Amino acid sequence: MIKCTYSRVSENGGRYVNEDFCDVQHKARLVVLLADGLGGHGDGEVASRTAVEAAMPALQDGLLMMARRMKDAFTKANAAVLEKRQAMESKMMTTLAGIVVVLFIIISMISQFFSAVKTMFML
Repeated sequence: MIKCTYSRVSENGGRYVNEDFCDVQHKARLVVLLADGLGGHGDGEVASRTAVEAAMPALQDGLLMMARRMKDAFTKANAAVLEKRQAMESKMMTTLAGIVVVLFIIISMISQFFSAVKTMFML
């Protein structure tokens, strides 16, 4: 596994509560999700955390069909925010952005393939 170092910086933008929420998971791949609660609608900090926490599990497993996984994760995040919005009788809203890095897994697979081919021709 490749070692990954990261940092997070966020400002409250002049509000009493910081409505940003970010999560980074580094297991089989690097997944970074960032949500920015929309100020002026109330409970943006709840909406941003809800969106990230709902989306993250869908991006942890599997290597194939990542575009589909991203779409499903964002759909789950939207549903979770809408559900919490109704439950809290709030007008909360958030944006959600994410990136999934799987390149190091692909490089490792290619390296293993070439090692196997090299071994086959040495016979």
